[in-house]
Amino acid sequence: MCSNHSFALKLRGMRSFGEKITNLLESPTRVGVLCVVLLFVGVVFNKSLWRLYQIHQSKQVLLSKITEESDKTTKLKQQLDQLKNPAYIEKQARERLEFLEKNDLLFVFSEE
Repeated sequence: MCSNHSFALKLRGMRSFGEKITNLLESPTRVGVLCVVLLFVGVVFNKSLWRLYQIHQSKQVLLSKITEESDKTTKLKQQLDQLKNPAYIEKQARERLEFLEKNDLLFVFSEE
């Protein structure tokens, strides 16, 4: 008899749970709220939203690095163009290496 009594209680509990679900699903507003809550819980527990945020941050960092490297490349191309110019080479030789032209005078001062 005791097992029949507990079975009846379980059956009654299942009926009340089923009635609660039925009552919940009868209102379109409640169904909408339930869907939003389930979607939010699914996204948060799945961590896909967090992963999407991390990917977005990584993309921003990489785009910044690409811009920096592009600027460096542009400057290096300008320097390369200057190095192909004979007048620039001559100017650098005079300034940095103290080269002289054929008719230039060189003054040497002693440190006495």
